[in-house]
Amino acid sequence: MKTPGDSERKYRRHSQASVILPAGAKRLFEYLDNHENLSGHMESKKSLMMLGGSMHLILDENRGQVVGSHIKMDGKVLGIPLHLDEVVTERTPFRRKVWETVVADLLVIGHYRLGFDIEPVDTDTSKLLVHISYNLPSNTTFLGLLGGAPYARWCVKQMVSAAIKMFAAAKPSS
Repeated sequence: MKTPGDSERKYRRHSQASVILPAGAKRLFEYLDNHENLSGHMESKKSLMMLGGSMHLILDENRGQVVGSHIKMDGKVLGIPLHLDEVVTERTPFRRKVWETVVADLLVIGHYRLGFDIEPVDTDTSKLLVHISYNLPSNTTFLGLLGGAPYARWCVKQMVSAAIKMFAAAKPSS
């Protein structure tokens, strides 16, 4: 069954980051399933990657925690208004979650598919993989060529870092 975010869109670029965390798969998934825990890097004005701008998270009544649920962000970078609307396309509790843009009015990346996979190592340890597949923005290709890859790497690393901060004493993996 197709959901509102499903598409035949092909993504040409990819970035990912992983870590082994001292947390069981259920506990880790519950933390990551809360988008407020994942969007802090976009909401902070202190980040060089956000160039002094920030985005504001808007969750629907399902809080981004069911397939078909929408996650929106609005904000400005360098005075330029930005907007995105994502829809959750996959959600397998304690293992995997993926969301995809339906609207992407951004500067350095265009439409994308973002998500995470959790692989239990044992009852109290899990491997987390955060991944993004994306295209360059159609209206600012020059900015995308310069900033798309660094931004995508930064984004997945920020999400991994949020999990590391939550579950201290993490062991980075390749």
